[in-house]
Order: sequence, then structure tokens, then C-alpha cells
Amino acid sequence: MKDNRFRKENYCPYCGYLCDASTLLFKKNGKPKPGDLSFCIMCTEPSEFDKKLNLIKFDLNSIEDAIERNRLKGIQVQMLLYWEANPDPRRDKIIGNL
Repeated sequence: MKDNRFRKENYCPYCGYLCDASTLLFKKNGKPKPGDLSFCIMCTEPSEFDKKLNLIKFDLNSIEDAIERNRLKGIQVQMLLYWEANPDPRRDKIIGNL
């Protein structure tokens, strides 16, 4: 996995958390491009990069391929399990505002 830092500020469209980097899960290198999906590290909700590389809300249920949809939902579940095992007051404050 490779981390990429963003040149411009980007905020989660669900919780407002500052997203200043991304980690590629399925590619060896490269930066996000329009249409790529992202999960907020704080609220775990999925977003999509638009043409200007802003994050916009994305509904995983809109993915027709059930295998791909379930694979992405599995990533989200793993993130939620991580937060359950590793509570963080910063996350609690952000999630509490949703």
C-alpha cells in the first residue's frame, strides 16, 4: 500500500473530517483519479473523487456487481472493527455530531 498526500484540502462529505491523504489498496502506485472510491478514516463512509478530485458521497449499494459491492463493504466493516477495538475520543466527537 502507498500513501499519497493531497495538494489541496479535501473534506469527507459525511463527517467533515479533513482528508489530506489516501492509501491505495488495489494498485501499487498512482494518485487518485476521477471515479476512484475512498473511505473516510474517521466515519468509514464511502466517497468518490469527482472530476476536480473533490470527495462526493457514494452509495455502495449502487454497485451492480455483488462481489465487488461486498468486497468494498467488507473493507468498511474492517475499518469499523478497528475503531471498535481502538476507541479514539477524536473519532467519538466527530461521529457524535453525525
